[in-house]
Amino acid sequence: MANLRDAQAGAAGDDGDRQGPARLSFQASEGFGEWLARQQVELVFSSKQVHKLVVCGRDDDKAVVVFERTIPGISGVGSDGRGFWAGTLYQLWRFENALEQGQASGPFDAIYLPQMA
Repeated sequence: MANLRDAQAGAAGDDGDRQGPARLSFQASEGFGEWLARQQVELVFSSKQVHKLVVCGRDDDKAVVVFERTIPGISGVGSDGRGFWAGTLYQLWRFENALEQGQASGPFDAIYLPQMA
């Protein structure tokens, strides 16, 4: 299995519910981090069953980095180039990259923040 790192920054209180947050486990195939680097992409997906939005990218060493957040009722995501939309049971969330093109924040070339809901 490939090197996998959890990028949870851990903002207090944003990942819990009354029963506690669901824990996910990820394993990456060998070479997946290198593939992400060659394609210059991150993968964003949702899991309706555990109410998670997941962003899968890589760091400077091409280790796979996974960042996930609980969003109750999330059921799908779609990209438009600059950011992505996430749909929940009652609303749409618009996430946009807060960094300028070519700008980085540590090992990350994108920081997606909710801009509309």
